[in-house]
Formats: sequence, C-alpha cells, structure tokens
Amino acid sequence: METYMLKNNPVSVKEDMSKARANIEGLRYRRKDALEEKAEFQKAIQSLVKREEITSIKASREEITSRKKTVPTTGSKEKERHPAHQKKTLEEGRQKNRKLWQSQQMSPVTPQNSRKWGWREMKDG
Repeated sequence: METYMLKNNPVSVKEDMSKARANIEGLRYRRKDALEEKAEFQKAIQSLVKREEITSIKASREEITSRKKTVPTTGSKEKERHPAHQKKTLEEGRQKNRKLWQSQQMSPVTPQNSRKWGWREMKDG
C-alpha cells in the first residue's frame, strides 16, 4: 500500500480513493433526487395545463407553488391609506413638481435681498 504526505499527514492511496468513491456516489444520489423532483414538477405542470388552471407549460415555478399554498382569508380588508400616501396620477405629480419648481425660481437680486443671496452691495466709485 502506497502512502504519501499531504500537508504533513500521511494518507494512504486506498483511503483517499474510498473517500473519492463515496463523494461520487453521494453526487449521483443527489443528482438522481434532483431529476426525480424535476419529473414530478413537470407532471404537476402538465396536470395544471390539462385542467386549464395555467395557460402554458412555461408557467413560473412561483405561480405553481403559490397555488398549493393559497388559503382563503376571511374578512381581510385592505387598509385605508392616508391621503398623503395614496398613489397619485402622473398629471397630479407633474402639477406638484411644477409648483415646487416655480416656488424655487430665483428672484432677481436687488439691494434689498442681496444679503439673502450672500452678495455684498457694490459701492459706486
């Protein structure tokens, strides 16, 4: 039996090969499980298409899994939103932006408001 050093640990070839075989077997089983799961999923899709619950075979996984989990809720009402948090139409948003923009337009600098803008009055002469 051959032995070799692996990071200062003597390891026999036989042990190493048995570990590798075990890993390969484990991968095969995992792959087999995944293939079986995929086949079950495809059967579920086909049955849903036959019952016309979904329109195409390319339905998303979330759509199918959500069908299994849906539970009818009783008496659930949608919350009334505060007027400030309600969704606004595009035109309302544009009007609000226009008003904001107009209110923030700079006024012309005059001697009365020059300090407001941080400019000093220019002295003639």
